[in-house]
Amino acid sequence: MKLCLISLPDEVLIYIFSFLDIVSLVKVSLVCKKLKSIASSNAVWLPHNLNVLNKALLSGIPVKEQCRISHRWRKGLGYSLKLQSYPRSFMPWMDISQRKLFMSQGDMVQKFELKSELNFSNRLKRLGKSAIKFEKTYVPQRGDDVYQFCVRRNLLVCGGWNGYLSWTDLNSDSTNINKNSHESDVHAVDFRDNIIVSGSRKEDIKVWRFNADYSHISECTSINTMDRILSLRINPTLSTFVSGTGGILAHPLRVWDLNRGEFVHQLGKNHRLGGGPLDMAFTGAHTLLSAGYDTYIKLWDTRKSTSHCVRSWEEPHDNTIYCLTTDGGHMIVSGSCRHGVVRLWDARMHKCLQTFYFGGRHVNSPVYSVQSTRTHLFAALAKGLFAIEFT
Repeated sequence: MKLCLISLPDEVLIYIFSFLDIVSLVKVSLVCKKLKSIASSNAVWLPHNLNVLNKALLSGIPVKEQCRISHRWRKGLGYSLKLQSYPRSFMPWMDISQRKLFMSQGDMVQKFELKSELNFSNRLKRLGKSAIKFEKTYVPQRGDDVYQFCVRRNLLVCGGWNGYLSWTDLNSDSTNINKNSHESDVHAVDFRDNIIVSGSRKEDIKVWRFNADYSHISECTSINTMDRILSLRINPTLSTFVSGTGGILAHPLRVWDLNRGEFVHQLGKNHRLGGGPLDMAFTGAHTLLSAGYDTYIKLWDTRKSTSHCVRSWEEPHDNTIYCLTTDGGHMIVSGSCRHGVVRLWDARMHKCLQTFYFGGRHVNSPVYSVQSTRTHLFAALAKGLFAIEFT
């Protein structure tokens, strides 16, 4: 009896196919249905999955599909979508939580449902109907713009003009406001567990705690940083928080004890004057990404050093970096200060992978906020919300 490749046991075929590269696997899939099924199995594609860029891909879809979408991210192969346009300029901020996209626009925060990410026709993709669906609008304090907000545990916490803090229960839609939280505009806010950290234009940081039913906050600590607050992030371990300040009168990156409000240490030395971080993101209990006026994305690891970053990536055009987001793995996305420029980075490489221009040829707006899912990249500009779909 003649033996052929198809007659081999599936386990043997999987072992053979594990040595093939991606191009060869695709060619094998064209031979017949059986080989296509085996060549598309998770067991065959797992070795190729080690280099997947977007770690958000690791849930619920075949490994081959993850690799395909990751390839489209790397090559910048996506559909450009214009999701919203504004009649006047804003400084929008975005956050994603539980498959909902939240975006500030003036004195309101809009909530959108992130619709199904796969199996939509090209026509729907190009029209932007596969990206988001409007659900609700929240107005914490009418007439006072929301500067920054965060969403955790079905709670929307906002900081805005005239020093107010607000929190909205997303289940009951009830909103509470603390009007005199700060003497000036709240420029930065972060929230974890039952703790809020907020910072204002007038150089002060305050730590707040919720009561048992989240109806009231009480001030625990107040810190004078001697410089304008640009960004704040609470460590996931709830032991410390990091403040990003203007870098004029004090060091721009400092770590504080969350419970006592005491200074712990600074990150870096010999900083560039005025090179404060506009955005930060924890990627672990000891690792932090920062970016801002110094035109660098920097990775800090407090286990190795607090005086030097362990890795840095320079903005190619020496632009201020307004915002960043990460998948917690290798992917970093940054938004620049002009021309709607968003850059995609692989933390294992020195140069950016891709550069995207949002908003059209003549747009000169900063990218105020960026967010990503496994198939979409969102960018909020002064006069619109844009996205790229990589399915």
